[in-house]
Amino acid sequence: MFDEKEWSLGKKVLLGFIIFFFLTFIITSFFGRRGVMEIFKYKDEITQLENEIAQLKKVKKSLEVEIKELENNNMAVEPIARKELWYKKKGEKVIIFDEKGKNEK
Repeated sequence: MFDEKEWSLGKKVLLGFIIFFFLTFIITSFFGRRGVMEIFKYKDEITQLENEIAQLKKVKKSLEVEIKELENNNMAVEPIARKELWYKKKGEKVIIFDEKGKNEK
């Protein structure tokens, strides 16, 4: 079909350049910056972040409910004040346990 004599040096160089450019394009499309492999990696990361966002929205919603409860109900505030701020009612005694006796690993 093609005679070797018909291919001049210029045509061979041009063909070599085209093949080199095509192979470079394919390799960089898969492994280069913004390549297919990186896109798949980012898709997994996006999915993971979307799941984390959904979970954080649930936490936010429960915290909003807790805030409303604490603002409107004094009985909800009392256990937290007793535990964290050591509040006590008149006549009550606070007992503090020493944790030095626990086994530590």
